[in-house]
Amino acid sequence: MTVSCLLLLSLILTSVWGLVYERSEMCLSKAYADRNGKRELLMEEVTCLQVKGKKLLLTTLFGEQREVGADIREINFMTHSIFLENLREDDPS
Repeated sequence: MTVSCLLLLSLILTSVWGLVYERSEMCLSKAYADRNGKRELLMEEVTCLQVKGKKLLLTTLFGEQREVGADIREINFMTHSIFLENLREDDPS
């Protein structure tokens, strides 16, 4: 193989890997809540958000779960962010 062929192959593999890596990240989000006017990170690598009555159940890629009393303000699929508001004081988190 010539050097130019190797460079082209390298570029193709790098591009394909970038797409695969990007797709694997698409399902992971970070959950934030506004507390005292400041954004606080509640959980990383969130793969599932379920509404359970007046609470939300967040589940991570590794199965860790956290239940919070809050309202969903916004889910941004482009930035992989979940923004919660009205975090209830009775929630021990």
